[in-house]
Amino acid sequence: MSREITNIFLTGKINIGKSTVLEKVLRHQIFKGLNTGGYRTRAIVENEIHTGYALDAINGASREFAHIGMQSSQKFDRYYVDPSVFDDLGVSALQSALKTADVILLDEIGIIEKECQEFKRLVFDCLDSQKIVLGIYQSRAYWFSKPLSDRNDAVSYEVTRHNRDGIYDIIIALLHKLKK
Repeated sequence: MSREITNIFLTGKINIGKSTVLEKVLRHQIFKGLNTGGYRTRAIVENEIHTGYALDAINGASREFAHIGMQSSQKFDRYYVDPSVFDDLGVSALQSALKTADVILLDEIGIIEKECQEFKRLVFDCLDSQKIVLGIYQSRAYWFSKPLSDRNDAVSYEVTRHNRDGIYDIIIALLHKLKK
């Protein structure tokens, strides 16, 4: 049996505009009066140099999970990382979203959290919730992209420089169908 598409995701190259498209979607009038929960990841820039990333819960809490100067034995690319941030703040943000949000934001899903079992379970609980889920995932996050592609209630769009505006229009049209 087929379900309505309630899980809408973007993927694409770094700095191609995925979060910009998602921000534009979230500002659309269709979201007026709806409670949004979940999280965003945010780049940390110090003295005009990209030095790390933080996890920002929609409720306002924030924690750094990757930084070039972090004290950690785990390293990914040029950053030292603390994946436990996803099993702490990330889990808390998703639990809250599942209880109180109309729309759940997952921006963005990557590979650092692949070993965070409770976080991953809650990500899939969000997809199963029948709430509107808007998200971004890194194409190399295979732990997420493969199961997402197997779902009949999810759609994923690759954002490129040429299709950013068109993807916004497609997502808004899809959301209008859900609201009917």
